[in-house]
Amino acid sequence: KPEAKDLKPKSRRLVAKLYQDSYRFEEAARAYKIAYQESPKDPLAANFLFNAAALYEALGNRKEAVDSYSSYLSM
Repeated sequence: KPEAKDLKPKSRRLVAKLYQDSYRFEEAARAYKIAYQESPKDPLAANFLFNAAALYEALGNRKEAVDSYSSYLSM
């Protein structure tokens, strides 16, 4: 039986994707960034940062986009 702490990263990814699919891009970007911060060793961590960066860029939030792209490129 999985522990709650083991389900948190997967749940965070799911929430981010649901926000993105619902066109709630600000919330999606934030959720992807939090997913990365909570699980930087996750095999999908680079994807979290890239998704956050692309969403921030689409929203016109250049500072967050650049920060996220920079973190992504330095992985």
